[in-house]
Amino acid sequence: MNAKTIHSGNQLAGINLMKLLMAFAVVAIHSQNLSVGQRYMPAINWLISLAVPFFFIVTGYFTARRLQSYNSEADSDAYFAAHARKSLRLYISWLLVYLPVTISVYLFSGRPFMSCALDFVYSIVVRGESPFAWTLWYIYSTFFFFLIARLLYCRKGGKAIMAVVFFGAYLIGFWGRNYGLNLPNFTDSLCVRLLGGVITS
Repeated sequence: MNAKTIHSGNQLAGINLMKLLMAFAVVAIHSQNLSVGQRYMPAINWLISLAVPFFFIVTGYFTARRLQSYNSEADSDAYFAAHARKSLRLYISWLLVYLPVTISVYLFSGRPFMSCALDFVYSIVVRGESPFAWTLWYIYSTFFFFLIARLLYCRKGGKAIMAVVFFGAYLIGFWGRNYGLNLPNFTDSLCVRLLGGVITS
């Protein structure tokens, strides 16, 4: 076993340990929403806020590692296509799991049917979520990442274009959130995934 293999193994062990810790951080984030009149200390809030960006970065890292092992554009294209389909299937499957809850929410809202239907379509297409299934935006953003990456990665200058597109999305999302625009979560998270993969691999 050479030094490079040992180093790679240590990296993966460290990532797996951090994934476990950050999984608890995700639980802490959502547990805070259940508490009444209690919030974590600012330092704790900052630490647990790293959880979601961390998982995006890890996904980008492993995506970049996989792409480095391919020798042709066809292999890279197939990889992006397969993962885009997988993410979309997961997203649709979870929407169906939550569908009874979604229907109940709309039934008890007292709103007209058409208003509920339009709201549901807007939520799942634009925002990547449905009532009581807000966390699905993460899977939805994964789908968009692989879809856009497939369209751009193998083109001439594609990596540079991807950096511009995703960083632009990040700036739009960051600006929108700080100036009161109700933008979808995935607008400012795509960049994190891409840059995490490029920088850390």
